[in-house]
Amino acid sequence: MRSIPRVPLVNRLLEGLPNSDLRRVLADCETVEVAFAEVLYAAGERLSHVYFPIGCFISLIMPIDDASSLEVGLVGNEGMFGIPLALGVDVSPVRAVVQGAGSALRMSAASFCYGLGRSPAL
Repeated sequence: MRSIPRVPLVNRLLEGLPNSDLRRVLADCETVEVAFAEVLYAAGERLSHVYFPIGCFISLIMPIDDASSLEVGLVGNEGMFGIPLALGVDVSPVRAVVQGAGSALRMSAASFCYGLGRSPAL
């Protein structure tokens, strides 16, 4: 049987931070497991956390009307869910649904907003 090399689970957005900023961010994060089809946020729901996927995928779905919706993005380990907070908006404009189960780093919205003020790189 052939062995498959293990790839470390990382978030590439966080990996790009300077070490001092990365340590501060990671100190405020917790690792969570998210399940396939789990709804993290509904459109219009207040953002209480941001997610940095490390082994999962989050689909961003925009409601069009009462019966229709459109997938407008997919976030994996290259990014994060919760970007509206960086723009001063604390409500999710999209429904965030887990499309690939796995792990993510979760940080409170308050800690994220505070961290934005301390870390220009973030």
